[in-house]
Amino acid sequence: MVVNLLLRLEYDTIKMSIRKFTTKSRKALYYSVRLTKNPPIYP
Repeated sequence: MVVNLLLRLEYDTIKMSIRKFTTKSRKALYYSVRLTKNPPIYP
């Protein structure tokens, strides 16, 4: 029971980290594409 809980917790953390990483890479990709398409405009 305890082992199962630990495994689930670890799985959740791994999933979260993967999700964070994918969102970060997606943002980076988006920004690089924008940079190549048009010059940077800072707010």
